[in-house]
Amino acid sequence: MASTVKYSTHAGEDKTAVHQWEVTNVPRMFDEPAMPSYSVVLQRLYVSTTPDWQAVSRWYWQLSDPHLRATTPEMVQTVETLTAGAKTDMDKVKALFYHVSKKVRYMGLTPEKDRPGYEPHDVKITFEKQYGVLPGQGRAPGLASKDRGSQRLPGPDQRRNS
Repeated sequence: MASTVKYSTHAGEDKTAVHQWEVTNVPRMFDEPAMPSYSVVLQRLYVSTTPDWQAVSRWYWQLSDPHLRATTPEMVQTVETLTAGAKTDMDKVKALFYHVSKKVRYMGLTPEKDRPGYEPHDVKITFEKQYGVLPGQGRAPGLASKDRGSQRLPGPDQRRNS
Protein backbone atom coordinates (compact mmCIF):
# COMPACT_ATOMS: atom_id res chain seq x y z
CA MET A 1 0.00 0.00 0.00
CA ALA A 2 3.01 2.26 -0.46
CA SER A 3 1.09 4.24 -3.09
CA THR A 4 -1.23 5.55 -0.35
CA VAL A 5 1.57 7.39 1.50
CA LYS A 6 3.32 10.48 0.23
CA TYR A 7 6.47 11.60 2.07
CA SER A 8 8.02 15.06 1.97
CA THR A 9 10.54 17.01 3.99
CA HIS A 10 11.36 20.69 4.29
CA ALA A 11 13.20 23.07 6.59
CA GLY A 12 11.18 24.37 9.51
CA GLU A 13 11.12 27.95 10.78
CA ASP A 14 13.85 27.18 13.31
CA LYS A 15 16.00 25.38 10.66
CA THR A 16 15.01 21.92 11.86
CA ALA A 17 13.98 19.23 9.42
CA VAL A 18 10.22 18.77 9.13
CA HIS A 19 9.15 15.33 7.90
CA GLN A 20 5.60 14.92 6.66
CA TRP A 21 3.63 11.87 5.62
CA GLU A 22 0.30 12.34 3.88
CA VAL A 23 -1.99 9.33 3.69
CA THR A 24 -4.79 9.19 1.12
CA ASN A 25 -7.02 6.60 -0.56
CA VAL A 26 -6.57 3.97 2.14
CA PRO A 27 -9.07 1.14 1.68
CA ARG A 28 -11.43 0.60 4.57
CA MET A 29 -10.65 -2.29 6.87
CA PHE A 30 -13.47 -4.63 7.82
CA ASP A 31 -13.34 -6.81 10.93
CA GLU A 32 -13.45 -10.52 10.22
CA PRO A 33 -13.98 -13.44 12.61
CA ALA A 34 -10.71 -14.63 14.21
CA MET A 35 -8.64 -12.04 12.37
CA PRO A 36 -5.23 -11.00 13.75
CA SER A 37 -4.95 -7.86 15.87
CA TYR A 38 -5.13 -4.44 14.24
CA SER A 39 -1.42 -3.90 14.84
CA VAL A 40 -0.75 -6.75 12.41
CA VAL A 41 -3.22 -5.95 9.64
CA LEU A 42 -3.52 -2.16 9.54
CA GLN A 43 -1.18 0.08 7.63
CA ARG A 44 1.20 1.83 10.00
CA LEU A 45 4.27 4.02 10.02
CA TYR A 46 7.31 3.36 12.18
CA VAL A 47 9.70 6.21 12.86
CA SER A 48 13.00 5.78 14.64
CA THR A 49 15.97 7.84 15.68
CA THR A 50 18.19 4.75 15.70
CA PRO A 51 21.09 5.44 13.35
CA ASP A 52 21.41 1.95 11.79
CA TRP A 53 20.80 -1.79 12.26
CA GLN A 54 24.22 -2.24 13.86
CA ALA A 55 23.04 0.00 16.73
CA VAL A 56 19.93 -2.17 17.11
CA SER A 57 22.10 -5.30 17.10
CA ARG A 58 24.44 -3.86 19.78
CA TRP A 59 21.46 -2.83 21.92
CA TYR A 60 19.87 -6.27 21.67
CA TRP A 61 23.14 -8.04 22.41
CA GLN A 62 23.65 -5.94 25.55
CA LEU A 63 20.05 -6.65 26.61
CA SER A 64 20.36 -10.40 25.97
CA ASP A 65 23.91 -11.17 27.09
CA PRO A 66 23.23 -11.43 30.86
CA HIS A 67 20.34 -13.83 30.19
CA LEU A 68 22.48 -15.93 27.86
CA ARG A 69 25.18 -16.24 30.53
CA ALA A 70 22.68 -17.36 33.19
CA THR A 71 23.62 -21.04 33.14
CA THR A 72 23.59 -23.69 35.85
CA PRO A 73 26.07 -26.45 36.73
CA GLU A 74 23.50 -28.95 35.44
CA MET A 75 23.45 -27.21 32.04
CA VAL A 76 27.23 -27.32 31.84
CA GLN A 77 27.23 -31.02 32.79
CA THR A 78 24.58 -31.81 30.16
CA VAL A 79 26.58 -30.03 27.47
CA GLU A 80 29.78 -31.83 28.48
CA THR A 81 27.99 -35.18 28.35
CA LEU A 82 26.35 -34.48 24.99
CA THR A 83 29.54 -33.21 23.36
CA ALA A 84 32.03 -35.64 24.95
CA GLY A 85 32.58 -37.63 21.75
CA ALA A 86 32.44 -34.68 19.35
CA LYS A 87 35.56 -34.12 17.28
CA THR A 88 34.68 -30.73 15.77
CA ASP A 89 32.63 -27.70 16.72
CA MET A 90 30.08 -28.73 14.09
CA ASP A 91 29.77 -32.15 15.75
CA LYS A 92 29.08 -30.33 19.03
CA VAL A 93 26.47 -28.11 17.39
CA LYS A 94 24.73 -31.14 15.90
CA ALA A 95 24.71 -33.00 19.22
CA LEU A 96 23.21 -30.00 21.00
CA PHE A 97 20.72 -29.29 18.20
CA TYR A 98 19.36 -32.84 18.18
CA HIS A 99 19.10 -32.88 21.96
CA VAL A 100 17.15 -29.60 22.03
CA SER A 101 14.90 -30.58 19.12
CA LYS A 102 13.94 -33.82 20.91
CA LYS A 103 13.83 -32.71 24.55
CA VAL A 104 12.79 -29.04 24.63
CA ARG A 105 9.19 -28.22 23.75
CA TYR A 106 8.41 -25.10 21.75
CA MET A 107 5.78 -22.76 23.17
CA GLY A 108 4.34 -20.54 20.47
CA LEU A 109 3.37 -17.75 22.86
CA THR A 110 5.15 -16.25 25.80
CA PRO A 111 3.21 -16.25 29.09
CA GLU A 112 4.93 -13.03 30.16
CA LYS A 113 2.71 -10.20 31.32
CA ASP A 114 5.25 -7.61 32.42
CA ARG A 115 7.67 -7.38 29.50
CA PRO A 116 6.86 -9.68 26.61
CA GLY A 117 8.79 -9.51 23.40
CA TYR A 118 12.33 -8.25 23.39
CA GLU A 119 14.08 -9.37 26.55
CA PRO A 120 14.75 -13.11 26.64
CA HIS A 121 14.39 -15.29 29.70
CA ASP A 122 17.50 -16.58 31.41
CA VAL A 123 18.54 -19.68 29.45
CA LYS A 124 18.51 -21.70 32.67
CA ILE A 125 14.72 -21.29 32.79
CA THR A 126 14.34 -22.93 29.38
CA PHE A 127 16.74 -25.67 30.44
CA GLU A 128 15.00 -26.33 33.76
CA LYS A 129 11.42 -26.27 32.40
CA GLN A 130 12.29 -28.04 29.13
CA TYR A 131 10.20 -25.61 27.11
CA GLY A 132 10.77 -22.20 25.63
CA VAL A 133 9.86 -19.55 23.14
CA LEU A 134 12.26 -18.95 20.27
CA PRO A 135 14.92 -17.62 20.04
CA GLY A 136 15.87 -18.50 23.63
CA GLN A 137 14.80 -22.13 23.25
CA GLY A 138 17.69 -23.17 21.06
CA ARG A 139 20.31 -21.09 22.80
CA ALA A 140 20.17 -22.70 26.22
CA PRO A 141 22.48 -25.70 25.79
CA GLY A 142 24.78 -24.11 23.23
CA LEU A 143 25.60 -21.18 25.43
CA ALA A 144 26.71 -23.41 28.24
CA SER A 145 29.28 -24.83 25.81
CA LYS A 146 30.86 -21.52 24.85
CA ASP A 147 32.79 -21.43 28.10
CA ARG A 148 34.14 -24.93 27.42
CA GLY A 149 36.53 -24.06 24.59
CA SER A 150 34.14 -24.20 21.65
CA GLN A 151 34.05 -21.49 19.05
CA ARG A 152 31.03 -19.26 19.61
CA LEU A 153 28.78 -19.57 16.59
CA PRO A 154 26.52 -16.57 16.02
CA GLY A 155 22.79 -16.90 16.31
CA PRO A 156 20.49 -15.78 13.50
CA ASP A 157 20.28 -12.25 14.88
CA GLN A 158 24.06 -11.85 15.20
CA ARG A 159 25.50 -13.19 11.94
CA ARG A 160 26.01 -9.87 10.20
CA ASN A 161 27.26 -7.87 13.14
CA SER A 162 29.35 -10.26 15.22
